[in-house]
Amino acid sequence: MIKNYFKIALQNLRKNPGYALINIGGLGIGMACCLLIFQYVAFEYSFDEFHENAGDIYHISWARVQNDGEPNIIASTGWSVAPALAEETPEVLRFARVHPEYGSAVISNPIQPDKTFEEDRLYYVDSSFFHMFTYPLVSGDPTRALEPGTLLLSQSAAQKYFGNEDPIGQILEVRGWFGGGFQFSGVVNGVLRDIPANSHLQFDFLLPVADLFQKSDYNNPSAGWGWNNFITYVQLRPDADLTEVDRKFTEIYMRNRQEDFWQSNVRAYVNSLPLRDIYLNEDLPLSHVAKGSSRAVYFFTVIGLITLLIALVNYINLATAGALSRAREVGVRKAIGAQKDQLVFQFLCESALTVLVSTVLGFALAGLALTMVNTWADVNLTFALWNSSGFWTVFPLLFLVVVLLSGLYPAFMLSSFKPREVLKGSTGTFSATTGMRRGLIVFQFTISIVLLVGITVVYKQVNYMQHMELGMDLEQVLTIPGPRLIPNGMDRVNVVETFTQELSSLQSVGKIGTSGTLPGKGFAFGTNSFKKATADQSEEIAASGTSIDTAFVSLYGLELVAGDIQNRSYSVPEGEPSPILINETAAYSLGFDTPEDALGEELSHGRVIGVLKDFNWSSAHHTRENIIFYLDPYNHHISIKVGTENLSQTIAAVEALYKQHFPGNPFQYTFVDEQFDRQYRNDLRFAKLFTVFTSLAIFIACLGLLGLATYTARQRTKEIGIRKVLGASVSGVVGMLSSDFIKLVLMAFLIGSPIAWFVMNRWLENYAYRIDMEWWMFAIAGLGTVVIALLTVSFQSVKVALANPVESLRSE
Repeated sequence: MIKNYFKIALQNLRKNPGYALINIGGLGIGMACCLLIFQYVAFEYSFDEFHENAGDIYHISWARVQNDGEPNIIASTGWSVAPALAEETPEVLRFARVHPEYGSAVISNPIQPDKTFEEDRLYYVDSSFFHMFTYPLVSGDPTRALEPGTLLLSQSAAQKYFGNEDPIGQILEVRGWFGGGFQFSGVVNGVLRDIPANSHLQFDFLLPVADLFQKSDYNNPSAGWGWNNFITYVQLRPDADLTEVDRKFTEIYMRNRQEDFWQSNVRAYVNSLPLRDIYLNEDLPLSHVAKGSSRAVYFFTVIGLITLLIALVNYINLATAGALSRAREVGVRKAIGAQKDQLVFQFLCESALTVLVSTVLGFALAGLALTMVNTWADVNLTFALWNSSGFWTVFPLLFLVVVLLSGLYPAFMLSSFKPREVLKGSTGTFSATTGMRRGLIVFQFTISIVLLVGITVVYKQVNYMQHMELGMDLEQVLTIPGPRLIPNGMDRVNVVETFTQELSSLQSVGKIGTSGTLPGKGFAFGTNSFKKATADQSEEIAASGTSIDTAFVSLYGLELVAGDIQNRSYSVPEGEPSPILINETAAYSLGFDTPEDALGEELSHGRVIGVLKDFNWSSAHHTRENIIFYLDPYNHHISIKVGTENLSQTIAAVEALYKQHFPGNPFQYTFVDEQFDRQYRNDLRFAKLFTVFTSLAIFIACLGLLGLATYTARQRTKEIGIRKVLGASVSGVVGMLSSDFIKLVLMAFLIGSPIAWFVMNRWLENYAYRIDMEWWMFAIAGLGTVVIALLTVSFQSVKVALANPVESLRSE
């Protein structure tokens, strides 16, 4: 019996190839979209799942609340925090501190001097790191990993520095920690398997934190609680009560910082965040790790389901629209004894066959599109989801749901025809489905309008961010790292000064300046104790900053609204506060009425010698910070204003001078504006993926509209023939056939516009600097949808309108 049902289903597909192509093509594209989107979603949710102790590892952050204001979440801690928490909390099994290489380090193979590279994927970690996290070694003794004087590197790094030689026992020299302040010769005693892409910690080198602690910076015990430069993790016992643990952690933290916090009227709360939640937690301001977007994942999940739903709506619409051609078949079957449940099962079998073929097509399309989507949208999708047992457990259920959703309503509708009425030619039951189909068309195009408005807003916002007025000039600024390796006996400041002097003599080189970090790359330091020197500690505010030289301001086009730094000396008399620049936001936050009022004032971090007009150092995601600039020639980054002509020759000349003055240091360069735009990498990726899947969703909706237009025209063949005989023009017939669909699209516009306004306004809330929603965004979406619908419907309408009316009437 079932075999017979599938034979009938195949016959119907062959009998209506256009209908079959639209249904299978639409469902296939919908399936492909879902497979690609859910692969992306599965990858995003898979971060850190591979760790054996993933369920018991937590990241430690703390929230600082001053004067009962808004909490300031701080994602790193001092080096003394983790040992104290572990010692006083029985629930803690072990801890691991991770110190990123803030900036980059120069690593070299002393036996092969040409194997010298600048690396930024480097962490200093506790020896307990390998007991907590699952990063397996492919060679080396795990029990000796991270002993003092040793280091670990990934397979890729081992190949890079040692080629096919065995790296175990070999030596690498590391110059890191802010301008080469940390110098280390380590013996390689282990090679790590390359770090999985779904790890929030991404590194190629691990060095013992014990060696970092030998630096004089860590000799001050009190700084161990206030200097927040370690990413801290704890492993709790499986039966630990997280609420109770956080209460204990908070008590320990407050007790050890009681004096500082009491004077500043500060309260603190410690929060333990599960390891699996770190990657997608956008409220955690954690740097030097991979971070994703939970909002983007949610957005694409919804788009995937909507795309599939649009394809299912197509199937339902076309199945009910084609009911008239199946009515007599159903009547005959019922007349000879077929039961309703048998007919329902038959039509469900037809639906299952269509969905099965569509699924095969969907897998094929997804496989073909994967590489293209990866390249275009800069993502890293793989077939890993398809290889998992969980996927093949869930997918059959999804297949069944799709079959039922697409087949149940048409099956019950078709099987409900009464034999006597349909054999007489009555179409009352069929006519009753018209309202349902119109409602589904409105639904499809409502979603299409929301998506079109979304695309317009997303690209407008991304374009706004990339071209917003920053208050600083980043154009044609070439940046290179300062030297990490300095010849013995040479003074770094003098070496750099000699280099910049010779550099300035190049014809196409303009101004040259140095800084501790660069626009778009964060700040060198942050503080929560910024205030007037005479103010009470309860008046402390948060601020961020870096060091710059005196040429930096003019090089980047920063505007001094008060003060002057021309011919300013870097030397400061003993006992005098350091000279600093602040921005307008900081001046007003400190309570000064005008920028001029701040000049000469002594603050907690130095004496103000200038106030800069506000500028955007970070992306449009962030509000303007209180900024402090120290004047210091000892900086890591060298910025060079270059001309637009003969750029390649200029870069070659800069490289030649760099290698001459800084032998052994790898030469790397980038343009500051390009580097600044990298902050928007996730936004651009979101925009591109959004465009791909929205376009496919609208294409599927148009396929359904084309199918419906075809059926409508076929049903009205006799009417069209009579109208043409009576003198109707081709344009009149096309307008008649198109008008009903255009009315539905306009109705969809009225419903979709407020939905789009609400959804996209919520999305724009993620940005500190954002565009306004304007009327033309909705007009473009509405007009675009009408044009798309007109082109789709007109294709079939014109064909029917041009047909010979004699043939049309004869066919009846």
